[in-house]
Amino acid sequence: MVQYECNAVPDVSDSFSVMFVMFCVLMSESCILGPEPHAHVRCRSWSGDLVLFRRGEEIMCRTQAAVEIDGETCTTQARLRPSCRIEGEEFAMSLEEV
Repeated sequence: MVQYECNAVPDVSDSFSVMFVMFCVLMSESCILGPEPHAHVRCRSWSGDLVLFRRGEEIMCRTQAAVEIDGETCTTQARLRPSCRIEGEEFAMSLEEV
């Protein structure tokens, strides 16, 4: 298993701070993003996991927190489109098929 760290880097100018990280994650059958040691991508500041997984030809996501997928609120589990935006209270990411 390959494990990556997800650390936000603050860019502070005046009283405004922006936190962001850009990287690419390739997955086979599943990818766990979250704060615990079992995560493939470790995001220490998150309160819970976001699990991306394949179900047949589709990509699904599962989380215990409410997330927005392309502007639609989803809870627990949802099907992801090949190119979509996933946003939670603690993160935002884009999914792109390569």
